[in-house]
Amino acid sequence: MSNEPKTPTRIRIGDRVTIHRRGKRGIWHADYHFAGAHCRKSLRTANRKIAEPRARALDVQLAGGEYAPQPKSMPIDKAKQAYIDELKRKGRAPKTIAKYANELKRFTAFAQDHGVRTVQRITVALFDEYQTHRETRRALHAYTAYSLNIIIKTFLNWCVRHDHLASNPLAKVALEEPRRRQHPAPTIAQVNEILSASRGTLFAVIATAAFTGLRIGEITALTPADVDLQAGVIHVTGGKTQAAVRTVPIHPRLAHILGALGKRDGRYFFNAPPSTRFPAGDHHISPRDVNDQFKDIAGGLGMSVGRAKVGLTFHALRRLFKTACIDAGVPKPLVDLWLGHAGKDDMDHHYYRPQKASQWIARVPFGTADDRDLDNLTQGDDDDEKRS
Repeated sequence: MSNEPKTPTRIRIGDRVTIHRRGKRGIWHADYHFAGAHCRKSLRTANRKIAEPRARALDVQLAGGEYAPQPKSMPIDKAKQAYIDELKRKGRAPKTIAKYANELKRFTAFAQDHGVRTVQRITVALFDEYQTHRETRRALHAYTAYSLNIIIKTFLNWCVRHDHLASNPLAKVALEEPRRRQHPAPTIAQVNEILSASRGTLFAVIATAAFTGLRIGEITALTPADVDLQAGVIHVTGGKTQAAVRTVPIHPRLAHILGALGKRDGRYFFNAPPSTRFPAGDHHISPRDVNDQFKDIAGGLGMSVGRAKVGLTFHALRRLFKTACIDAGVPKPLVDLWLGHAGKDDMDHHYYRPQKASQWIARVPFGTADDRDLDNLTQGDDDDEKRS
């Protein structure tokens, strides 16, 4: 019978950890208590000489209060859906949610194709490979690629906050914000040319965008109750951000145009003409159609149009509004408030009385409504009926 001492079943390492073998392969595991609960952690080795230093490091972390337990495995797809659901609960704009969801869907699919199914296995190398893959699939402007990378990094930060990750694997990845392209703003003279060539509802929509700075999505979502001609304001009840919810004064020229439309009985203030799918004509107008029609008219007048040519788009009307207001002396905090750019911590606009908003907007030289405006407004109604 051998007199050699037997290896004890459990070996104490420091004051807080014991180690022992488990399983057929004899993998060493550490036992310890954390936050009042018993914990067990694999040391990922069958070699005692390797296991003991790992257990000793664990004991030091526990003693120093530096220990953080590893989160449970979380599938990327499940975490992605939980993140999108939270964005919806927080009231983020549908367009923003769609952008986040589509990019994370593409990233998740790429990760799964490369055998990565949990957020714990996402690495910088995988992220770099994904960027290369994305660039080969479609040409993206530098700022667009930057914004998509921010979405992925923000998602992983969310995973850390919700204890799905101990740390963000992309935390040390520096994303440099590229310089944004300079987009042109039309002049008031150019807008008047475009309005002269527009008819009906399109005329009123372009005038609304130019003289209020509203986004196309905000205009298409307006209801009759949102447009208060008697008070001289438009209430934007939803949009891209929380700051998008605001009240915008109506310029006298626009008030004349919108007043000439008469009582609005449909669901939306601007309704698309009757169609096969919506025979009652109570559906909102299409933002894409409006932008295309705007570019067709501006292009037909010899103006450069489209993002590819760094030309005019419908969104450029917001830049006209801001430029015209500031040039007319309207305080910038008020202009930012009207555009939906005032942040929740920006208090400057509170120093200006809301009652004076109509006086400030009246200073902006958008012109006055005349018979030509009303002619263009009414001519299009017949054209829409003929097309339908």
